[in-house]
Amino acid sequence: MNSFYDQINGDEPLISCSDLQDLHVEDGYSIVPLVHSSWQTAPKRLLVLVETVDSLDLHRGELLSGDTNDTAKRSKDTRSEHNPMRSVLSNILDISRKLLKPYGIQVDGDFAFGIANYNAKKIRNLELAQQLQYFPEFTKRAYEIIKRLKPTHVLVCGDTASHYLLERLKPADEDTPEHLCPPQVAEHSEYKRGWVFHRRIGSHKFWMVPTLDIESLYNPARTRVEEDEDDDENVDSDKYAAADLLFFVARNIANLFNEKMLHSIADILPNPYYVDTIEKFDEFYDKLLACDLVATDLETKNLSNSKNAIYMAQFAFSAKRGYCIPIRHPKSPFTSEEADYIEKKLAKFLRSKKSKIVVTLNGTFDTRILRTRLNLKLIPYHRIYEVTAGEQLLDENIGLFARIQFYYAGNYIKTSYQNLRALCCLYGNDWYWRAAFSKEERSMVGQFPPDDPDVLNYCSMDTQVLIGVVREQRRLAENQIVKPNAKAKKVRYSDFFERHLLNQMSNTVQDISHMEENGSPIDIEYMRSLMSKGSPLYKVISETTQELRALPTVIDASNRILEKAGKATKSLFGDDISMAIFDPSKREHKEMLFFDVLQLPVVNLTKTKQRAIDKFFTAAYREKHVEVSLNETITKAKHLLSTSVRAWVKKMEESLDSAVDWCLRPAFGFFTIVTGRLNSFKPSLQQVPNHGKLAFYIKRAFVPPVGYLNVKYDYSAHEVKGWSFLSGDKKIAATFQVGLDLRRELVKASAIPPIPKEEDGKTAWGIDKIKKKLEKTDKGSQRRRLKAWLKLLEIGAELKKSGDVHILNVFRFFGMWVDKKHPLREAVKKIIFGLIYGKGIRTLARDIDKTPEETEEIVDKLFGEFDVGAQWLDDARTLVEEHAHVVSPIGRVRRLWRVYTNKNGVIAAAHRRAQNSPIQGFASEIGCSAAFLILLTCYEFILENGLDLETHMPRYCRAVHDANYFVVPFAFVIPFIHIMQYMATNGVTKWYEDKFGLKLAIEPEVEVEVCASEDKAYKWNWELPQLLTIIRKSINDLVTVNRLDEKDIKRTYRLITKPWRDESYRATLQKQFPILNVPDLDEEIGRSLELFDEYFDEYMS
Repeated sequence: MNSFYDQINGDEPLISCSDLQDLHVEDGYSIVPLVHSSWQTAPKRLLVLVETVDSLDLHRGELLSGDTNDTAKRSKDTRSEHNPMRSVLSNILDISRKLLKPYGIQVDGDFAFGIANYNAKKIRNLELAQQLQYFPEFTKRAYEIIKRLKPTHVLVCGDTASHYLLERLKPADEDTPEHLCPPQVAEHSEYKRGWVFHRRIGSHKFWMVPTLDIESLYNPARTRVEEDEDDDENVDSDKYAAADLLFFVARNIANLFNEKMLHSIADILPNPYYVDTIEKFDEFYDKLLACDLVATDLETKNLSNSKNAIYMAQFAFSAKRGYCIPIRHPKSPFTSEEADYIEKKLAKFLRSKKSKIVVTLNGTFDTRILRTRLNLKLIPYHRIYEVTAGEQLLDENIGLFARIQFYYAGNYIKTSYQNLRALCCLYGNDWYWRAAFSKEERSMVGQFPPDDPDVLNYCSMDTQVLIGVVREQRRLAENQIVKPNAKAKKVRYSDFFERHLLNQMSNTVQDISHMEENGSPIDIEYMRSLMSKGSPLYKVISETTQELRALPTVIDASNRILEKAGKATKSLFGDDISMAIFDPSKREHKEMLFFDVLQLPVVNLTKTKQRAIDKFFTAAYREKHVEVSLNETITKAKHLLSTSVRAWVKKMEESLDSAVDWCLRPAFGFFTIVTGRLNSFKPSLQQVPNHGKLAFYIKRAFVPPVGYLNVKYDYSAHEVKGWSFLSGDKKIAATFQVGLDLRRELVKASAIPPIPKEEDGKTAWGIDKIKKKLEKTDKGSQRRRLKAWLKLLEIGAELKKSGDVHILNVFRFFGMWVDKKHPLREAVKKIIFGLIYGKGIRTLARDIDKTPEETEEIVDKLFGEFDVGAQWLDDARTLVEEHAHVVSPIGRVRRLWRVYTNKNGVIAAAHRRAQNSPIQGFASEIGCSAAFLILLTCYEFILENGLDLETHMPRYCRAVHDANYFVVPFAFVIPFIHIMQYMATNGVTKWYEDKFGLKLAIEPEVEVEVCASEDKAYKWNWELPQLLTIIRKSINDLVTVNRLDEKDIKRTYRLITKPWRDESYRATLQKQFPILNVPDLDEEIGRSLELFDEYFDEYMS
């Protein structure tokens, strides 16, 4: 018998089941099921029951009426149309069977294919009550179709159809547990996609699996999307993101062919061991020390850091038993002294250098609470196995369920798998839905006796199932096959999975935990002042509005608005009132201005089909139309006032922690971001402006606590470097190496007195003047000084030229040197970034305002120079077409199963993401690993050198894009800068080689900033005296932002620079963490300190 593809697309058409014509719903679709000609004789018969009918099929009155794109291209019938439903089923059904091969499972017998529709009438435009009336009728019809066709296997595509059929169909086996029988089995059926049900109608038995509605995956109109502006690969802008969930569907279908779930923890039931004596705890603790892997979970008083308590700590070493320890429960059997003893022992375990695997769900919370309640600065050596991270690595598109809402019985619902109840359902266990003590009651755990059987069952299960999930995730990784790159052979994903999870994702979880603990310190009084009517933000809004209203075009728009409303343009006293009419907050006013007066073409439409005035509209017209630019300023200022200033103050005032220390604590996550990047939310820090006047106002709010400085590092040209990391293109790396080598020369040459100023006192001597003075001077000491100045200036001049990768590329491609303002530099820069993001020639041409021919010339030169990088981009496109995935160098897979829709536009989108996702994801992962390595190295350095953790340990505050922000105690600023700049570059490079065997073509580079408030951040240019200068300026600024008394400025400077003034301390730092990896800078650092003290006024000016 032929494959499913051949059955659906073969020369022999599928047969219409005209004998089922009598099952039509009144005024419904005139569509009947289709089956392959072998249906009656086939030993196995698969019926696909689709909830939603494809629009082409509705138009033609027949299921699967068009062609796959492949068959459409081969067809001589000019009426042939592409039917994505046909493409999806043609591809996915056969591929699903292949998913079983790695397990060694052979599906015996041949399948015949059949398809029927569940929705028999258009109802989604009806009121909810009316929609609900039709589902029993649709279910009755589907029941009859199954009864008459007698399939052996039924794939139910759609949550509504699945719910109503599960509610009606009886189990095939008499000993089926009650919770798997109707009506209970239909409860929360949207979480039971992929479950295998053995059902019967009369004496006929069959296997049934619910899954997603197929048409909803490739037709964006069938779903709703929760917008998330934090996502770099936004599902709202990526309208076909849901189509990547075809991998999820394929796994469901594989379960159906296997006739049982391939991965199940349904056998796990709670078995608690109540630890209520110190003897029992010591017995447990011995097991803890001896284990290799332990799952843990906490029940706490609340969610805060500072006003919390661990009511119950749960642990499991296997899926068969959970240990429940009521440490600080209000009704705990332990005395206060005994609880102290338990916490000290757990803290000792968490500090231990004997690395264990600690399994968590929401480990960012658990590790945060363990640190804060057990007085730990770091959990340094245990590796965190976060099961949601494991799930995301096995299918990163699983996070889309938290954002995409699918139709379900008249409503649109989300089914996020980020919580334990849903995750267990994914593996066939719905115990939490049936538990006597529910997830909703966990916040009240302190009100129940800790030895209550229902509470113990719940707490024990929280860790037992984690062990079960780990078991199944490892099995799933073992049986997933991936192709790492174009030249590599296919391998089992387990080769990458656990290594990535226990190294990369463990670091990420710890990073998030620290950021959510520390938050970013905020000047609350300044923020409150921004809310007052006289604040700079209100002034910007008022003045810009007046400027906008005074424009002739806006006056014209105002007059038209008045005329349209039938109102006069003059007041009773004859004054022109048109300037006061235009309101930039009103859509109809802006539409009148932009579309009627200015007659600007529409860029795109809103979801309600209105002409959009959004970021795309603004980007298209801001440069050429001052009206658009001014409107943008007003919109951004109002947005900043509402979503940043007011919302942040409110959030902090309502937080138990922030109301004490005034730190802004957003949440951070990775689960819903398909590329592997982090996002922040509640509030989103990605949306805070970074440049311009408005950015100045909000950045002023970020100040350090008393006794600290802000220190930040930001990766430079990180994604372009990421292209070299992934492709291994040594020419791209060499382009960056030029600048790195020059910066190393600069730091060695910088320990010299400041270059004198011209008579105006503003401009320093230039190269030409120093050369002339050299010609006139024969004194040895003066010549040495002049030569040192000349060398420093020449290095600086070369840095401005060759040290800028985009200027250097212009020279490579066109043989000419340009400056930063030259349009060719900007064009080359935009093209490189555009190509990384998968943009085509025409889009790039629009971006750089050149013709497609001129743009193609630049692209040809770029690809001619960086041929290995170009080949990698081509290979990424080929890989996703042939294998539906690409893999990053450390094993993060981007599954783009949308290619199986065979829609050209969707495949083009897959190409773009295949090129960009590995680059974007790996760039972010480097930052995450570097951040944790910096914390770990600081922790170890402080302890090894006998320093106090409490007064020296830096705090990791936040990550935004490629930048990481810390606050650092005065006494540790210099050591931190050494550690940070080294570990974020050379250290993380060595770490990836050690953990993943990955040799980067060139180490990442960072830009370092120091400040007292981020509106006045000072960037280190890698000259040693200049670092001392920006530190001293930051200290002065601390006085301005009320973080330091003026009388303490000199004392603070001496405290910060003390590690460099101590020759032994300085030598240790430079030996372990050399600046820019340049050895033997000890003398230059000492000389810089002396010079700064000697020429203080010159440096500070």
